[in-house]
Amino acid sequence: MSKLEKILTLVRSINQDEFQEQLTHGDSLDDVYEELLFLAEKIESKKRRTGVIVEHISNCFAGDFFNYLPISDAHDELDVFCMGFNTYIEELKSAMVSKKLVETINEKLVDE
Repeated sequence: MSKLEKILTLVRSINQDEFQEQLTHGDSLDDVYEELLFLAEKIESKKRRTGVIVEHISNCFAGDFFNYLPISDAHDELDVFCMGFNTYIEELKSAMVSKKLVETINEKLVDE
């Protein structure tokens, strides 16, 4: 196996995940370039999206439960996390509404 093929195999193994099909199928320098370019874009996208996720979670800790994490077109593991977190926030909001309702009913009972 040539060094070019080894590099391409390595880059493809880094790019490969359950959400992404193999980008190229040859073993030329152009294929290495395409795979590396895709990897760089993927890393940059994940950095941006991770920043948004961290900011949003920080806002939630500050009491802002009214915004959901964005789901991208990538449909990758970050999106799976965002979907799960959004479900958690929905459940938390529901529990908060239920608690407030019980408190209101209790106050009315005490007043009577």
